Amino acid sequence: MSIQKIKISRVVQIAILVGAISFMTLTPLLWHTLGLDFRLIWLAGKVWTESASPYGPTFHADYLTKWGAGPPMHFWVYPPTWYEISRVMAEFSYQRAAYIWFALSIAMTVVGSVLIAKSFADVKEQAWTVTAFLAAIWLSHASLWNLSIGQTSAFALLGAGLLCIADKTESRAARVAGLMISLFKPNIGLFLVLFYAVQRRHWREVALVGVLTALLVAPLFATHQLGEFREFLDATKRYGDPKMWANDFSESTGVSQIVSFFGIYQSELIRSLTMIAAGLVAIALGLSGRRLPDGMGLPLLVAAILLFVPLHSYDQTLIAVPIGYALFKGGQVQETVLAALLVTRSLTSAKLTHIRNLHAKVFYDSPLYLLAGLIVVVAILQMQSAGGDRSSDNRASDSDVLLRVTRLAKARIRSAWGAVRQ
Repeated sequence: MSIQKIKISRVVQIAILVGAISFMTLTPLLWHTLGLDFRLIWLAGKVWTESASPYGPTFHADYLTKWGAGPPMHFWVYPPTWYEISRVMAEFSYQRAAYIWFALSIAMTVVGSVLIAKSFADVKEQAWTVTAFLAAIWLSHASLWNLSIGQTSAFALLGAGLLCIADKTESRAARVAGLMISLFKPNIGLFLVLFYAVQRRHWREVALVGVLTALLVAPLFATHQLGEFREFLDATKRYGDPKMWANDFSESTGVSQIVSFFGIYQSELIRSLTMIAAGLVAIALGLSGRRLPDGMGLPLLVAAILLFVPLHSYDQTLIAVPIGYALFKGGQVQETVLAALLVTRSLTSAKLTHIRNLHAKVFYDSPLYLLAGLIVVVAILQMQSAGGDRSSDNRASDSDVLLRVTRLAKARIRSAWGAVRQ
């Protein structure tokens, strides 16, 4: 390829990425839901500033006073590690804080996804594929949803990106930072910590994460009673309350979707079993250690977390980790493209394919994430049976990816045309 064509390609790739970031930035601002869930973070900081506990009745009363009834979740369920972040956000007016949070979330989403791509891809040889990969993340409904309501999934994505880089470069600093950031989303981060905790070579890093976490909550316990931690545990039990319909199984991703098809929408036992299953997978993959093909443990674990732990559609940006690994390191083009087509514009896909949960009021696209997750897990396991991640000489180049995607598209078009003719 001539230097002129290379320059044109780079310009087009940059234009695509800038366009995707612009779309990701502007679209949530038009949805009129900015900061809907961020309210909880900001208000917790306000309550803490007043030397009260956000896990108590004060939080609920203050929420109703400022915003009215709103969504059915007027209690604080995040762990005490959020003390400092919430306090800092509460120093600003709510409106200003919401825009600051929005900007930080965009930055974390961009950096996290770039780190994932750099961990698995040969950026020079797979530039167009990397461009499509990043654009898909930034244009996805999961990213837009997370940004529009001010959720915390960007923490998980950035943490996962740092862990991917750490596994590639053996950077202890990146691993510690990745685990610390992931723990702000504890229903994801705890399994990542467990994965590294059972690997002896990572004990020091996990111990450092424990020390830093203790230091993070020390200011809270220096000014508040230790009973606040018990109140936090009590609050987590309310997460699955039948009144919290947004958290029932029909609105959740993973295997809980299957349970909801049988008319079971809330069950502490089933919720606990799914968490135990994710924990056992984390331990098993961690103990497998270096017996697994290079770099396979973390992507498989992330896929398992998304399959087992009841999460929401906006958390599914994390599927970029197993998809990126299978695509860039394994050349599993057809499987990963199919999974990406299902979930990138998941709400649209749910309407077109009619793969949706009819009981769900909001997150009706959740079944698609279960299906995509299963497809990606199968793709990664196929890599293992073939001998793990491929060498750089056998990775799918941009032209290989284009060829395979074209073949996939032709096969789907023939199939659709055959169905129409019949």
